[in-house]
Amino acid sequence: MRWEEPYEFRPVRFLDSSVGDGIRRRPLDFTFCSGSCNTTVKVWQTYEAASKVYSGSIKKRKTESGAKESHLEDNSVCSLEGHVSLVSSVAWPVGNTIYSASWDGLIREWDVEKCSHVSSKFYEKSFTCVSVGGSGSNILAAGAFDGKLKIYDAKLPAKSRAVHDIFSHNNRISACQWHCKDTVYLLSASRDGRVMVWDLRNVGHTVIGSSEQSVLCADWWQGDRVISDGADAKLRISARVPLP
Repeated sequence: MRWEEPYEFRPVRFLDSSVGDGIRRRPLDFTFCSGSCNTTVKVWQTYEAASKVYSGSIKKRKTESGAKESHLEDNSVCSLEGHVSLVSSVAWPVGNTIYSASWDGLIREWDVEKCSHVSSKFYEKSFTCVSVGGSGSNILAAGAFDGKLKIYDAKLPAKSRAVHDIFSHNNRISACQWHCKDTVYLLSASRDGRVMVWDLRNVGHTVIGSSEQSVLCADWWQGDRVISDGADAKLRISARVPLP
């Protein structure tokens, strides 16, 4: 896609300045959560989801030209605390349950309604991403700095080991994402330049693409394709992935 002329995008709301390490919206809702470099997970509501009396404040900020511009500044409705390092990724699969991954080596499960911690999964390396899917949206996939993919059953006790330890990437995992319908397929991307699709029935994998540059993010697109972005500033869309 090419822009016909330069277009200036302006934010409609400003959140906490520490927000930025992963944002996910609750399905079928206007509520969303964000991970932060200040170790917290915050829950936010847009104006449409909040009460009719808006609780945010209207402030002025200077633009690059020096002119002042009005904007809405929101306050989070819930702040979840417990991580001791940067929150690298968040997932909000259903209902009131949020999962967060952190550089402290923990995946934490949170109850949004109670604004409290439920349980944790631990690994000795920093986590870089988390995705929730599989049968019943109870399977956690998490990527780590050492290039491993850790697969956990969310229903098992907190101290339970990973169901699968998948090691094929040779650099940190930058993204992992379950397929939205075919719940045995998992996508992973890494700083090693490779994008892979895994079949968790036999833990086999298919290399979708490779690059000399790091892959920074990736996701499923149109059901059976993969879209990815890399350090070479190129956006890549794969051919159709043969999913049964």
